[in-house]
This record gives sequence, C-alpha cells and structure tokens, in this order.
Amino acid sequence: MFGHGQIEGFTEKYGMEYRRAYYDEQEDEWLVRRHEREIFPLLKKRYLFSEVYNFVLYGLEGHGGQINENVFAYSNSAGDERALVVYNNKFETAAGWVNRSLATGKKDGDRFAHCTLAQAMELDDPAVRFILFRDHTAGLEYIRDAQLFRERGMYTELGAFKYHVFMNFRAVYDDPGDKLRTIHDRLNGRGVPDLYMAARELELAPLLTSLEDMLSAIPAALFRDHFFDKIDSRIDFESVPPKIDAFLKQIAATRKTTVVDSGKFSVAIENRLAALLQPGNPESYLPKKISKPLQTAIGLLKNRQPSRGTLAAWVLFGNLGRLDPQEKHPVLRSLALLDDLLLLHKYSQFIAGIDANPPNIDLLKALVAADTFDLMNNLNFSNAFKNETIAQFLGLNTWEGITYFNKEALSTWLGGLGARYLLEILTTKRKTPAAVSRKIQQLARQIMKIETAAEQSGYRVESFIKEFSLN
Repeated sequence: MFGHGQIEGFTEKYGMEYRRAYYDEQEDEWLVRRHEREIFPLLKKRYLFSEVYNFVLYGLEGHGGQINENVFAYSNSAGDERALVVYNNKFETAAGWVNRSLATGKKDGDRFAHCTLAQAMELDDPAVRFILFRDHTAGLEYIRDAQLFRERGMYTELGAFKYHVFMNFRAVYDDPGDKLRTIHDRLNGRGVPDLYMAARELELAPLLTSLEDMLSAIPAALFRDHFFDKIDSRIDFESVPPKIDAFLKQIAATRKTTVVDSGKFSVAIENRLAALLQPGNPESYLPKKISKPLQTAIGLLKNRQPSRGTLAAWVLFGNLGRLDPQEKHPVLRSLALLDDLLLLHKYSQFIAGIDANPPNIDLLKALVAADTFDLMNNLNFSNAFKNETIAQFLGLNTWEGITYFNKEALSTWLGGLGARYLLEILTTKRKTPAAVSRKIQQLARQIMKIETAAEQSGYRVESFIKEFSLN
C-alpha cells in the first residue's frame, strides 16, 4: 500500500478525516521518476510477488558460512515466471551466496522442509547448462553456470540499503559451438544490457573490429556537429582508405559473398568522406534566402546541422547491399545489414564515445531506402509513399479516409536527400564552377517545387502527388 504523498515525497501525513492539505508542497520529480522506473513496472506483476504458496525465504551466507541477518532474500514464482528479491537493510556493504532456504511452510515428515534456490525455482534439472536472468534494478542481463547455481545458488553483492530484483529466469539446455560458455567466461559474472547482443558481437568480432578500426581512422571532426566551419586542411587522410577496404572485405567474408570490385566502393566512400571533410562553400552559388530543407542539406555538409553523423553513416553504410553483384534486392539488403550485422549499434557507440550528437537512425534508414529515388529526375512520390521505411519516417497517417504526411518530416528528409545530392556534385570529376553552380541552383528550384506542392496539397498524399505532377 502507498501512503498519501509517498510517491510525490510530501511530508504532511494525514488521514481520511482531513478535508484538505494544510502544507503547500511541490512534487519531488526525482522521487516520482524513480517510482515510475523501479516500482510501477513491478506492480504490473503483482501476481509474481504477492502470493505465498511458492514464497521461500533465504539467508545470505557470507564468508565463513555466517548468515548476514541484515539481508532479506526471498524467491517467488507464478507459472513459468520466477523472481528473486535481495535487500540489504544496513549502512554497510553485504556480499555472499543466496542458496539454502529457511524453514518453509512445507513439511518433510514431522519437520519443516528446507530447499535450495535452484529447487525452489525449479531450475535444478541436471541437463540445464546455463541460467539466464535479468536484474530489473540495473537493467542488466546475467548468465550463470547451471551446475554452480544448483550447488551454491547465486552470489550477490549489495551496497548500503541497496536491492536487486532478479527476474526473467530462463534455463538453457543446449550451447552449439560453446558460444554461451565463451560469453560466460568472458563476462566473469558481469552483467550486460543484452545477452543476445553480446553473443552476436562475439560471432561478428572480426567484422566489428574492422569497423572500429575504420571509424577510429576517420578524423572525429567529420562526425561532430557545430564543431568548426573550417576543417584543418592538414588532417591526415592517408590511413583511411586501407581501413575502408578491409571493412568492405570483412562484410563480404561475413556474408560469405564475393565482391567483384571492392576498390570501386572504397573509392566512392573515400571521395564522399573527403567532400564531407572539406565541402567548400556550396551556399555561395545560391541566393541569400533559401528553403529550410536546403539549409539543412548545406548544414549537414558544413558541420552546422545537428546529427551530422547521420550523413556520415549514409556515406559509410548506405550502399553495402550493392557489394554482392548477385543480390537481387540491394536496397532491402542494405537496410537489413544495418541491424543484422550490428553496424548501427557499434556506430552509435562510437559516436557517443567521441561526444558527438547521436545519429538520426530513422532518417538514415529513410535515406538508404530512397537509394533509387532520384531527387532531380524521374521523381515518383507514389512509390516513395508506398515504401514502408520512408512512409514511417514521413509520418503517414489516415484520418477519415484521407492519408496525410508530416510537414517537418518531409523537410528533414528532403534535407538529407539534398545533402546526398550535393555530395554527388562535389565528388564529380572534371567539374567546373559553372556546372556546380547550375546543379546546385537546379537542386534549390526542385526542393522549392516539392515544398510548394506539399503546402498547396495540405500535406495530403493523393493531393500532393497530383500537385507535384502538375508543377
């Protein structure tokens, strides 16, 4: 039960006879958020903690086998769900093993029975190899050797007045290739946010190592926003190409495909990265007043736009599906590789490590999905709106039979497409200032045309397609 004001942190205590509060108190936002994070999710599983039939109380065995009287530990279960709660009720650190129960309500002859943690939680099958579970408090997943769990229970450490709520216990019987054994030994008791991700990282170790090598070789300025407008021309770029080539070859090796010409892809990526590092002044070819998407496009190139790392990610990963000449659906393959090979996961970790703004993953996928969508020629918005990834980014929603798209999302997407097109202009060989000027001004007019059609259509999909085809 919760007392009045307990969640909000109020100090005034009163009963049912009070008609109103006498103190003027403000909610403790930190305490409310903590309840939302730690307590409320457990209330949704009240059935797992409130029943008594499977309730078992344990002592925490410290060094020398002494029971720590200040630690409360109990397990409970409902159906296939199990939970173990451990709480340290003293201002000192506690550590030890939770294993042998105190006397339970069940009898063994004339005596009250005792049991082990594994028996109480029905995880004592000798065929089980590993026990997986999650600590609700820390949001971490753990793996334990099942034999040690059966024999000694669970080792735990708690700071002063700290607690653990272990849930989602799963028994694993098979371990093909000893993957879980390797993860168990590598973690050595530590928790991770996602055990599946840890297993996948182990499986993809050569590829992810080559990805980290490539990202580390690229100047960090390329990924940062609002860093500086002029990038030092003396930045060393020579170590990057071999790393890019090694990464692309690892992609092919991981997927067991052959790359006809990895050098062709490497050169394209290198040229775009170089253009990102030193984009010049594309805005000098434009009038002072330009559309918001074009401002976004130029900002992405010039380190002025939040999440510039999104454009860098497109340069690095946007065409990976085309590495395999046998691939029938390269765009779909490029999208799949982003998650299947943990590329976005590792890239996001790298970006966080250099204190850059996180990439806009939804925008990145919408740019990859628009790989065949030519902003300047043969625009087919009908097909674009049918693309699930693009439609989701543009916020398509239907109300009273009319499908709408989001104005701001369209502007952001056009900004990304514009930046992509500007990169193509800047990396074109034998370009003249006049040709660059003509293409950039053409881009400005095209974006303006799209925005005008969107506004006149009221951001209705069918009306927009008609308006755009008429303009």
